[in-house]
Amino acid sequence: MALPDSYDEISLAEFMHEELGVTAKVLSWYPERASYREVINNVLVTLSLPDLSSGTIPVLRAVARREVWRAAVKGLTGFFNFSTDFQLFDLEKLQAHAQVALGMAEKECTDLGITNGGSSTFRTTTVPWKNDPYAYRPRSGTEI
Repeated sequence: MALPDSYDEISLAEFMHEELGVTAKVLSWYPERASYREVINNVLVTLSLPDLSSGTIPVLRAVARREVWRAAVKGLTGFFNFSTDFQLFDLEKLQAHAQVALGMAEKECTDLGITNGGSSTFRTTTVPWKNDPYAYRPRSGTEI
């Protein structure tokens, strides 16, 4: 299969859908729906292009890859682990995968000299729950 000469909204949405793979199915994103419309708009805004035909193929692909993984990270934020009836649903791995893919896409953009669009930083913080009624508290009266 040859590299396309140019992209339109449908072909770029199909490229991004293939890039996400199974993650697109988890998010229920499909190219024929409006799932990728805002991601394509973000690509155009990031590159300051009036339309997709104005961009070069390698730059469009790199920025589209970065923007679709950024949207996927946002879409997977509410996924968490839970278990029931001897089944474990480890959904946080989807979020971790999307974050790694986003990091690789951001590096690709940096290698191509595309610096606009910012960078994503992820940090986890342990939140203390002093008033959690289910937290274990020693009988000595000391706070956890």
